[in-house]
Amino acid sequence: MSNRMKTVTAFCAALLMLAAAPTYAVVIGDWEGTPDGWIDWGNKESVDSANNMPSKYQYASIGATRGSQSLKVIQSGWGQSLSIQLNAEQRAAFMAGEKFSIDMTVAANDGSITGGYTQIHTVYMNAPGPGFTAVVTDAPLNFYWWSGSPQRTQTLVVDYKAFRDQITSPDYIEIVLALNTGGGAPPEMYFDNAQIILPQTYEELVRQDNPVLYLKFDKIPLADSSPNNYWVQQRTGASLAANIGMGNAIYLNGTSSGCVAASKINNPSWGGTYGDQYSFAPNDITFEFWAKIEMMEQYGMFFQQIGPYTREDFAPGFGQAGPAANTLGNLRILNGTTDANDLDFWYPGTATPSDGGWHHYVVTYDEGYGGNPDQMQIQLFLDGQLVGSTVVGQTGLPARLGPEQDHLVIGGENNRGYIYNVFKGWMDEFAIYAGVLSSERVAAHYAQGRLEIEPQNCEQVFQRGQGLAGDFNRDCMIDLNDFVYIAQSWLVCNDPQLFGSDPLCEPTW
Repeated sequence: MSNRMKTVTAFCAALLMLAAAPTYAVVIGDWEGTPDGWIDWGNKESVDSANNMPSKYQYASIGATRGSQSLKVIQSGWGQSLSIQLNAEQRAAFMAGEKFSIDMTVAANDGSITGGYTQIHTVYMNAPGPGFTAVVTDAPLNFYWWSGSPQRTQTLVVDYKAFRDQITSPDYIEIVLALNTGGGAPPEMYFDNAQIILPQTYEELVRQDNPVLYLKFDKIPLADSSPNNYWVQQRTGASLAANIGMGNAIYLNGTSSGCVAASKINNPSWGGTYGDQYSFAPNDITFEFWAKIEMMEQYGMFFQQIGPYTREDFAPGFGQAGPAANTLGNLRILNGTTDANDLDFWYPGTATPSDGGWHHYVVTYDEGYGGNPDQMQIQLFLDGQLVGSTVVGQTGLPARLGPEQDHLVIGGENNRGYIYNVFKGWMDEFAIYAGVLSSERVAAHYAQGRLEIEPQNCEQVFQRGQGLAGDFNRDCMIDLNDFVYIAQSWLVCNDPQLFGSDPLCEPTW
């Protein structure tokens, strides 16, 4: 094999290897001229407050491992602590991840330093349950100084899984870095690229929970990506939307034909009666999906699998009720009851999202709740948070699901093939699980999915640290174009990492 062919083969192998295991991260500190929510632990004020900047903190270019600026911390000796109290999205990511990382830099010796050390002495974390805890001790990152010592950068990676597993409620989570210098070392130290690392993709998280139906909506014809490979079909008003959602999504046009049907039975006829053998999970069940609403009819449904003809009870379903036609109101869920007032729906008191963005929905049905065969608990999670829970059913009027007697329909209400109360917009990553998905797993799914769902701008994806490893041309896809990019840049610069950043490294075409 020629050297050229060996090089091409090596590039392909490297590209495949990198594409197989993308790593995502939530950046919580890149300090591009903004404090990013970080504070000084001593006075509890923002790093850019009048009491802290420029006396204790500044923005600098030294040690800028991400973007063009870093955070400069000025301290002599022991005692200063750089800290952040995570916001809601960051807490969700923290609970989904296991590792925190940060880049630390010291400048080159200006000739005046003969010895000493600069260090992160201890990393503390604080949350309900474990409380204020030293997660890492014994100076896990330490720079020694000597005559002629150069500028140096190291990355500290903190595995906080044991701490995370003790958290009883993610109402607040804090990270505190205790810093220290001594022995004649200079007071300046530089930080950049603080992030929570999420090592798994959304799809990997879903598969860990063993879905009985998993519609990724990534290609036509549609297919069930669960091990069951159940029957799936789109109607004419449902079309694949490329590069929206997590890769691709399904667009439902808001008509009676704008829906997707799924079934355990291969190519069933509308209107069949199959009992519980027709349900995806005959007992406890969880439904999960992402949706971006363009419009919903007044009583629009995200999904439904109908029970007996003209009845909506005894079947799972989830939608909304607006105050008028084609308006958004409040979310509502089929509750499986047959009480005297025919109250088939539960209203959790949550408004239907109307911001036009992607949102994560999870509905769980727990039959036989609390050991009572007549009761069922229903939970609604929105964007990773439990927003409502109810227990329905009583002796003589049991609450339970099934028998589901017709197709599961995504995008409307199903009456033996007649689809009405429709949804208009995009859906993605529709999954069904046998059993009740825990709140911890819901939060993990949301945190990772939030990173991957429809990046608004590919460059922003990289700025947030969410780019795919192996995506050399930064188009948020790993494909043949990345091989072309890396091959061309290798020929020009002999180093693909320089391409696009070194002004002397330019394409020749």
